[in-house]
Amino acid sequence: MTKRMLRWLLPLALLSSVAAAGQQPDAFVTAYLAEDTDEFERLAQVVGDAELSKRLGARERLSQLSAIEVARRTSDPSALLSALAEAADGRDRSVCIGATRAAVSITMALNQGVIENKEIDLAVLAAALTHWRRIVEDQGRWADVRVHALEISHRLAGLTNRKDALAFLLSQIKSGEPELRRAALELLPQPLDVKTRAAAIGAISDKHDLVSAAAAGAICQAITAGDAPAPIRDALGQAGTDKLRALHKASPTWLEPATKRHIAACVGAGGTD
Repeated sequence: MTKRMLRWLLPLALLSSVAAAGQQPDAFVTAYLAEDTDEFERLAQVVGDAELSKRLGARERLSQLSAIEVARRTSDPSALLSALAEAADGRDRSVCIGATRAAVSITMALNQGVIENKEIDLAVLAAALTHWRRIVEDQGRWADVRVHALEISHRLAGLTNRKDALAFLLSQIKSGEPELRRAALELLPQPLDVKTRAAAIGAISDKHDLVSAAAAGAICQAITAGDAPAPIRDALGQAGTDKLRALHKASPTWLEPATKRHIAACVGAGGTD
């Protein structure tokens, strides 16, 4: 069976399951099954936040998935960030992923100008931050959901001027989940200061190479940007330099090109090229 056939049959199967349950699919579900983005846009203009929040918290998968698509298209989707966090805190992986990805796109579109123009209440964003941080710290969540939640919460912490933004990020470098450690290192604000550089150097020796590489990228990109190499080389020490040399030599296929360049700069600065 081809992928095209599966793409055609899946909506029919989902629609049949709704019918079998004795339900009539509403406009949301119908639009979702038809992948009707125009209808999503229309619904986003006529349905209020309260109704969308209710649908995001529904028990039915199709109701939640369709509400996610509509929520991200409203005039002020930031008002639904807490409801999306509640959806992401469920047990249906497809809903969790959909909700987190929607929230990532919503927060990425936010800045101080948008907040002022739309008169977004910072208290609403602060409440959403609390919800998303709870997901970050939930060790029972899927790793990718927690990583998305960290991206979202870090962005919200910056927008709401939370004084604990950096402390929370640094705490995740000590997480038991390697993907979360990696994400926290990649989110460290550049240029690194004494505290953040020390945290990244400590992560160079991580037993997971993906974490070590993220730490190396955070530290070494300063050289790529034109900073003097000697202080960075001294801060790395022999153990850190040896780890970078090993990563540089192995050059695993999963290593991002930018990170490869940063590591090469550190290795070259250390006189090992």
